[in-house]
Amino acid sequence: MNGERSVVGVRRYLIGQAGPFPRVVFREEVFNQIDRFAQEQTKGEQGGFLVGKKRNLKSLEEYEILVEQFLPLTRAKGATSRFDLTRDDFLAVQHSLQASGSNLRIVGWVHSHPGFGAFLSNFDKELHERLFPRPWNIAYVVDAQHSDRALFHCVDGNWREMPGYYILRPDYGERTVTLNGFSPRWSRILALLLILVVLVGAGVQGYQWLSNRSLGPDEVPS
Repeated sequence: MNGERSVVGVRRYLIGQAGPFPRVVFREEVFNQIDRFAQEQTKGEQGGFLVGKKRNLKSLEEYEILVEQFLPLTRAKGATSRFDLTRDDFLAVQHSLQASGSNLRIVGWVHSHPGFGAFLSNFDKELHERLFPRPWNIAYVVDAQHSDRALFHCVDGNWREMPGYYILRPDYGERTVTLNGFSPRWSRILALLLILVVLVGAGVQGYQWLSNRSLGPDEVPS
């Protein structure tokens, strides 16, 4: 356990601006996984499903969307290919989640736009409205070449780009387990006290040595 950090909780970090309902929260490892996936897709669009939870809130916002998994789908790559999802893809993931006994559900989808911006084409919007008709379903687009990301949702045919979203990151706090069980703060205090003791001891010894050198043989106190 020497020097290891332990998670004491989680913190939310806002990307962009806090906007109106709904609130979307990505787990940090999932957010990074999507970024890595998008960076690998240099030609043609690729993507997959976003899986998580719709969590009810005791506030005016009513609920939030927590993205806990990214399930990529492999498609044939091509310079002009566009990413498509089918109803069979959707049902396969849905049945897999149900069979595993998971309490997670499909909350949306993501796809890459390598080099041509983070937006939804008419084709993308039609796909979303066909497979993701619920108001809490989200569409996430990533252009890794331009470090551009965008998040959308649609309610009753009205599309809106969300101004921001949250990253859920483990909080390790400031306490660290050390060999003797002391926190870093107490370790620093003990170290300073030890140095002070050494300096005081060295000063006493030095004073006695100088005194002995300055006195003659008959002047050394008994």
